[in-house]
Amino acid sequence: PNEEVLNPEKFLPGIVSLRFPNQKNHNLVNRLSPLGICVSAGAACAARSSEIPPIFEAMLGDKAKEDAFLRFSFGSPTTALEIVETVKKIKNIMK
Repeated sequence: PNEEVLNPEKFLPGIVSLRFPNQKNHNLVNRLSPLGICVSAGAACAARSSEIPPIFEAMLGDKAKEDAFLRFSFGSPTTALEIVETVKKIKNIMK
């Protein structure tokens, strides 16, 4: 319900970053993985770091420390049905 697409006007095709307020990256990744949903936490420019990416701090300030940021990548083989099913699974774990 409170998810947020980051920078929808400035995006890289095939990659969507979502913000999940008051959630933790590792918790969401661990809950999505067994459901067959592979995501990356944080920003690609800081993939190997546990620090909050500077871009997220710049956009959100201190709130960035309280939220999860997940990166979803899509390719030409990704179907609309797979996206719909992924959204349903995310909604279920967020209840």
